[in-house]
Amino acid sequence: MTKGEILAQYKNLSPEDRRSFDRWLRGNAVVGSIFGVALVAIALGGLQTQETATAPAPTSPQTISVQELHGLAHLDNLRVDHIHNQALVFGAPEPAARSAALMQDSEPSADD
Repeated sequence: MTKGEILAQYKNLSPEDRRSFDRWLRGNAVVGSIFGVALVAIALGGLQTQETATAPAPTSPQTISVQELHGLAHLDNLRVDHIHNQALVFGAPEPAARSAALMQDSEPSADD
């Protein structure tokens, strides 16, 4: 449809149809302008967030960065606890005992 055909079709509408079309057109314009204002507000909010994010945050002398904490954690400063009771230290199970335990776990139980 060309522009002239659309205009001719609009002129052929009844006055009631023209009013309803005009209401529909105004409603779309209002909703579109609300969305446009919302988009502009979001864009301006994003610009303000970026400006504040680029400014360096003031650090107080009591705060310490993660890098400084990492630098302070030397292996020499770590506490060493010797295990006096060797009963809590277990060795790896024998290969035959390990395979028997795996076979027991894979067998279907009577509860199924």
